[in-house]
Amino acid sequence: MLFERYAVQLKEDASHHHIFDANFEEELFEEVEIEAETYKFTKHHYTYQFTNASYENLIAIFTKPEVLYTTDEDRYLYHTKIAYVKTKENQVIVNTQNWDVVNHLDEYQGLIDFIDIYIIPYDNMAKIAVEYKYHSLPPTILFEIIKYIFVNGFLRFGINFGEDLDIVKDYFLTDFEETFNESRRNKKIIVYMDTVNNGDEVINSAKTEYSVKADITLENTLNYLHTQYQDNTIRYSIKCEDEDNKTALITAEELSTGTDEWKTPARTTINTSQIDTSVFSALSHFMRITDA
Repeated sequence: MLFERYAVQLKEDASHHHIFDANFEEELFEEVEIEAETYKFTKHHYTYQFTNASYENLIAIFTKPEVLYTTDEDRYLYHTKIAYVKTKENQVIVNTQNWDVVNHLDEYQGLIDFIDIYIIPYDNMAKIAVEYKYHSLPPTILFEIIKYIFVNGFLRFGINFGEDLDIVKDYFLTDFEETFNESRRNKKIIVYMDTVNNGDEVINSAKTEYSVKADITLENTLNYLHTQYQDNTIRYSIKCEDEDNKTALITAEELSTGTDEWKTPARTTINTSQIDTSVFSALSHFMRITDA
């Protein structure tokens, strides 16, 4: 199963020592049986309207988050599922073998699908592994449902999600380093050498762009920058194409590597055909708080 990593974290202007206190009230959920499997779904249905060729309405709910595992750092690994149904008004469903009308698809009837989500709350950040499914939920709706999951039981009293927290794509530097080192296409360095006036105002900026050989590593690239550029203020970008032919990019100033912009979240593939502690351990490593 392919997972993408996101994070819920404090906004830059928010200051809290501890933001999580998991407590999911039973009355918010109800047991629903689908094909002999029982789910604890939220009683509230989140509904969205669209105008496109495939569906007009989307209904989403989620299951009660449950603790599956305790990590080596004594953190809880939670599991929840987002269930969603895409529906369309007045669409006739037929059996193509005999052309009998089976049903009429309306705003309440459609195929149900699920997305698995795993969460590890830390002190001031939560790491999230989201199962990736092509054309499942629009990103804005996925982020909104994740927000509702946290609002309905993960947050400590006094924490306001909209005022205090953000949902972001989550990357470590090593993620980009691995992507860059394995990439064989369109590796580039773009360097800006700034001329400043009185030490603070940029009055001129020269741009130099280099194409990098496919086998050059990120470490070699940074060493080259440190060797060649030591005067004035240096702004630079290092980019490449990742395994999905998307641009992966880091930008920084004064040779202090940072992660200012990412085109895709971090991804990993974990074999979940048999759910056991090895799966939980792999997920925990994927959602670790540091590179250590």
